[in-house]
Amino acid sequence: MPNYTISAEIGEYDMPVNIEFDYTPGDPGKSYGDPETCYPPEGPTFEVCGVFLWPSNKHTDISDFESWGKQIEELCLDHVASIGEA
Repeated sequence: MPNYTISAEIGEYDMPVNIEFDYTPGDPGKSYGDPETCYPPEGPTFEVCGVFLWPSNKHTDISDFESWGKQIEELCLDHVASIGEA
């Protein structure tokens, strides 16, 4: 189940879509103290679970639209940053 759902307009023609995605913030790790309690840092994880055309809620394969991928990623990461979870 996705962590987040946002509504946005994407692409050249401002296509209205709902975007479902998972985001987990990174972990800075622990590099001090007893060696057995230390662990390396991990970066954040991000995955688009689905893009749905609005208002029909029809699933869309974004791999057909090269330019959408980067725009969707930026919208999603901006959203988690705006709510203080990045």
